[in-house]
Amino acid sequence: MALIGLGIGIIETIPLVTRDGVEDIITRGAQTSGSILLFTGVAGSLGQVITEVGIGDMLGKLFEANAGIPILLAWLVAAILRIAQGSGSVAAMTGASILAPVVAATGLPPVLILMAASCGAAFGGNVTDNTFWIFKQMLGLTTRGAFQVYTLAQSILAIIGLAYCSLLALVF
Repeated sequence: MALIGLGIGIIETIPLVTRDGVEDIITRGAQTSGSILLFTGVAGSLGQVITEVGIGDMLGKLFEANAGIPILLAWLVAAILRIAQGSGSVAAMTGASILAPVVAATGLPPVLILMAASCGAAFGGNVTDNTFWIFKQMLGLTTRGAFQVYTLAQSILAIIGLAYCSLLALVF
């Protein structure tokens, strides 16, 4: 059904869009998606570099006995990375990559490590985060006001997410 709607939309707009218009649309789309793809690539490569160094194997041996510690560690690694460099996606992907070998050693479902890293990546959005500035501008807040609203809300979300992941680790 969606493909039919897409087809009708394309057929209806063909006469309205010129060659320059198509070029402009493609350029704007590439500008928007380019930075997202770049950050995702950086996150994946940073995670792979850390994995190749062997940190994950070392952590796997360290945390074999306790299933709850990898959840906390994934959250902490992602939170520290988020505060340090600002990108939630880079922080989540890197945190999950570091602890991927730990998952096999503990028997935890891999999705719990991913959830913990994602929650940690939401912690403490600050001035290194692009979304912080967008949020500040869109709501007309001062920098202090953005800290009081955005950073606090993100941090509460991250802490509640950690508690939820910890409870799920006890169940599974």
